[in-house]
Amino acid sequence: MQKIAKYISRSLLLIAGVMFLVDLFTNIPFSWMFIWLFLAPSLIIKEFVEMPEKGMSRTYSIIYIAAISLMWVAALELIIT
Repeated sequence: MQKIAKYISRSLLLIAGVMFLVDLFTNIPFSWMFIWLFLAPSLIIKEFVEMPEKGMSRTYSIIYIAAISLMWVAALELIIT
């Protein structure tokens, strides 16, 4: 299961990176919000897979996941409306 999660995370990160590079080197306009639609889930999956069992670093991981989730929802909401 962790291998699949890592594969999905890296795939989403690659898509976000390609979108960023396309935005830099072509005239095709991509908003940063579209990039976040792929980048945020990638970071959430990565952090969830690497989350430690106990301790303060687990708390920081949960806070990080929550913050990235809010960014993802905000970007999705701005695109929809």
